[in-house]
Amino acid sequence: MASAVARVRSWFPEREFFMRSQGQVRFIRISSRLQMTVAGGVAAAVLLWLVVMAATLFSQFTAARDHAALLEREAAVASAESRVAKYRGGLEGVADDLDRRQDFIEKAIEGTIGELPKDLPQGTVSDSSGEAQKTVRKISMELPEARRLAEVEARQLAFIERLTRFADARSAQAETAIRRVGLNPAMLRAASREGQGGPLIRLFTGNDDSVDPRFARLGASLERMAALEKGLRRIPNTLPASLEYISSGFGYRSDPFTGGPAFHAGLDFRGPVGAPIYSAAAGTVSFVGQRQGYGNVVEVSHGNGLMTRYAHMSRTAARIGQKVDAGSEIGKIGNTGRSTGPHLHFEVRINDRPVNPRPFLEANRHVQEIRAGNAAHRVNNLGGGNSAMAATFSVLGADVAVKGDLSATADLHIDGSVEGDITCAALVQGEKSTVTGAIKAKSARLSGTVHGSIEAGELVILKTARIHGDVSYDALTIEQGAQVDGRFAHRVHAGEEPSLTLVS
Repeated sequence: MASAVARVRSWFPEREFFMRSQGQVRFIRISSRLQMTVAGGVAAAVLLWLVVMAATLFSQFTAARDHAALLEREAAVASAESRVAKYRGGLEGVADDLDRRQDFIEKAIEGTIGELPKDLPQGTVSDSSGEAQKTVRKISMELPEARRLAEVEARQLAFIERLTRFADARSAQAETAIRRVGLNPAMLRAASREGQGGPLIRLFTGNDDSVDPRFARLGASLERMAALEKGLRRIPNTLPASLEYISSGFGYRSDPFTGGPAFHAGLDFRGPVGAPIYSAAAGTVSFVGQRQGYGNVVEVSHGNGLMTRYAHMSRTAARIGQKVDAGSEIGKIGNTGRSTGPHLHFEVRINDRPVNPRPFLEANRHVQEIRAGNAAHRVNNLGGGNSAMAATFSVLGADVAVKGDLSATADLHIDGSVEGDITCAALVQGEKSTVTGAIKAKSARLSGTVHGSIEAGELVILKTARIHGDVSYDALTIEQGAQVDGRFAHRVHAGEEPSLTLVS
């Protein structure tokens, strides 16, 4: 410290000045203390000036910065207000776009699955239409510009709920059809989930990674419907051949060779040698070859212990392991094995136990779309009027009631009731069937009740038939026990003799 003071003092040594004025010499001495005091005062003044200048500059900088910030905030506010005004004015346009998109979605879906029924069951999913309308009214009061958006949202939710009910109704129909043939719908659903995997990719409906429960419910309903209908497609409900008629049913019968009582494990479809045989459902060919009594056989596995067997073939047209669809050709009708004539023996087996195939052929709908080959056929109108059927063979189950005329270009098998005229190529009537109307066919095999006239080329009236009307025929076979309350008329053709056969 002392050395520093000494160094400073060395900067200001005592100074002596000599001044001469009017012949006189004066001596002036300036001490170190005085020099240091003067230098300190000058330094302090300079420092004070620098501080004042710095403060002035800082004040000017701060004012400029605050002014710039104020201008920026004013610009931002003006820009935000202009954007809000722009969006507010464009909400109607956005709502119009969303409305049109919803129109497109509804029409696209209904164009694929048909118009959603108006009388869908209400209990399967909650009805939020009331709450949605309350929300629309609330938004209309608090934010009138968003009213249209709220209305579009309400419409979207209503459609989602209708679609969910539709999927639930379809699932219920599929479950009923599956249970009708003795299968467990839950088992088929579980089987549809086998052999699945892949990375987890979650789906969200909200920006917080949440899922609207109504959309989650829709997804679950659609998945359930798809699984059940997939299982239903693997149930044998496609007619395995284009046939003349079912020549032998399932269960007890008199053996055609011995005449004694016997059990028949399937249905026999009479047909010409070489006529195609089709797979009754999608599946995998599990056997091709010969079995004792069956002759040439093809067996198709449909999963869940379900298998179909096609016997007495003249030629097989499938290989083991081949994937087949419903209606795929797998062979030709023949007369191999223990057989009295060309026909297809068709069996349905569950865990190798034979069951009646008829419920399976009627499982898909009360009025079936039966596929022969790749052609699908259905009754178009059951409520009344005329019903046209372009079919190879169509089956109307015992619980079907048709009101209106039926016209088929090929074969028709009726176990239910018909109130109207029937025109077809070949008609097979079940014992419990009732027809109230005229029948016109190239061939007819009747075992039920008919209230009306009958006109057929080849006519077979079985012992259980009850006919109330006139009968016109080319060739007639009547079993003993049949009752006909009407007149018989043979249609005369040049060069032909009347053909009448009585069977006891």
